Amino acid sequence: MSLPHRPHPANASHTCSSRTTYLILPRSYPRQAPLPYLPRSSPHALMDTNTPTTETAPAVAAAPAAAAPKANAKPAAAAPETDAKATAAVADAPTKTPPAPATKIEAAVPCLIVNDMAASLDFYLNVVGFKMTMGINKEHKATDKTPAAWPSVDFAMLSSTGVHGSPGELMLEIRNPDSPAGALVGAGPLGVGVSLYLRGPDPDAIHAALPPTVKVLVPPHNEWYGMRELTLADPNGYVVALGRETGEPRARPSQRRRGRRTAMRPSRTQGRKLG
Repeated sequence: MSLPHRPHPANASHTCSSRTTYLILPRSYPRQAPLPYLPRSSPHALMDTNTPTTETAPAVAAAPAAAAPKANAKPAAAAPETDAKATAAVADAPTKTPPAPATKIEAAVPCLIVNDMAASLDFYLNVVGFKMTMGINKEHKATDKTPAAWPSVDFAMLSSTGVHGSPGELMLEIRNPDSPAGALVGAGPLGVGVSLYLRGPDPDAIHAALPPTVKVLVPPHNEWYGMRELTLADPNGYVVALGRETGEPRARPSQRRRGRRTAMRPSRTQGRKLG
């Protein structure tokens, strides 16, 4: 089908100032039918934007089909019943009892890697005050709890009852590169960055009965938060602090110094009276 062409009345050379060629369509040309494809470089490129293209035409035609109701569709009256059930389920949700947590921690028990089990047991049993509840040797068999069997112990469980009745537990494990903790430590020094705080023992009584082989880091003293403490070093290099409550907490050193300076400095009114 060939279409009649008519030049633009403003330019007889079929070209406007923007050098764009227009195609004038007759009134009898169907506006809804897709026009033939013309390359953009063709002088007869169409400038009509109201004509639907081949991409949009199927979408417009498919719209009524999507809106048509299905033959087997349920009546609209069932929607309120479904909404009522959902509302009831949401209303009953807060009243249900949540399940118990699966990761409830009953106790936190530290495990120390030691180089000398006999020296470590002597320190924590005879100096600190723990009691040995279990000893395991290399063959994974229970050992005797007497000092004569301490050198053969590879793992020991210690326990002590606190002042308030709460049990305190401590585990000692000989350095072994095959164990996870021993492999993590490797051949490095022990006790780096680890400090144990044992609350309950009497610092003064322990300090008075210390053997000369125990290293004292800080002698018994009172802290500002109401504790009397003694800090020792165990045979493996771990820092062990023993503390007992003394009563009401005292003011911090910074607060005491600030209060002393305030009391010694005269006020402006007192300065004027003195002058």
